[in-house]
Amino acid sequence: MSKSKEFGAASRGISTKAELDQRLAARSKPRTELHLTMDGYQAKSVNRQVDQSSEQRIKHLKDRLGKASNRIKRAHLRARYKNRSKTDFDRNR
Repeated sequence: MSKSKEFGAASRGISTKAELDQRLAARSKPRTELHLTMDGYQAKSVNRQVDQSSEQRIKHLKDRLGKASNRIKRAHLRARYKNRSKTDFDRNR
């Protein structure tokens, strides 16, 4: 299966910190239960696929947000040092 089909959620729009936080909060947490009800194999398979796709989206969001953060930091540093050499040269005259 191609990545675009498998990971079609990536084209849903902008990756945001709010979506990442929401998905991290929505992760299923193991709970202890006092009753033993059997879930069918299909139910477990579907839950596993849903969890897997959510984990893939979380990984994608972290990657995209990390790259965006690094781009912003680099751009800020470049803007800071853009005219620094000219300013230093003019200051020494």
